[in-house]
Amino acid sequence: MPSTFLRTLFVVLATTLSLFFTEAQAMYARMSDTQLIKASDLIVLGTLSGFATKPDPAGSGQRLFGILNVDEAIKGGKGVGPVWLDVPQPGGLQSSSDIAFSRGQSGLWFLRRLPGAAGRAVYAADHPQRFVPHPQAQETARAVRDALKQ
Repeated sequence: MPSTFLRTLFVVLATTLSLFFTEAQAMYARMSDTQLIKASDLIVLGTLSGFATKPDPAGSGQRLFGILNVDEAIKGGKGVGPVWLDVPQPGGLQSSSDIAFSRGQSGLWFLRRLPGAAGRAVYAADHPQRFVPHPQAQETARAVRDALKQ
């Protein structure tokens, strides 16, 4: 019969290992600048002004969207008004790959249009490279404009 010490050691090790393996980290493949620009339907300088619940474009009830106020559209449209941003749904299943957004988040957004959205377009910033925060946004925006001219 194993000693109390061995049983305790086994429980501690098993608990530690189970915590280690259940804490998954999202892994993203890095895109080159060219790939990121090509894979973005809309590139804008803007600020996430808040969140609103609207009918789901897919027709499945209500859904929470971020509201991205556009200061300047660099790719994908002139005079673009506020953009609906896909965000993780409160109370829904969460994944380690979900990216959290917060009101006031300002910078350069590389957005991908979600397929199947009827009516107003819904965009996703579903990769860490798809958002450049405000301090670096202007410099990155200049580089994007230069790349788009070529």
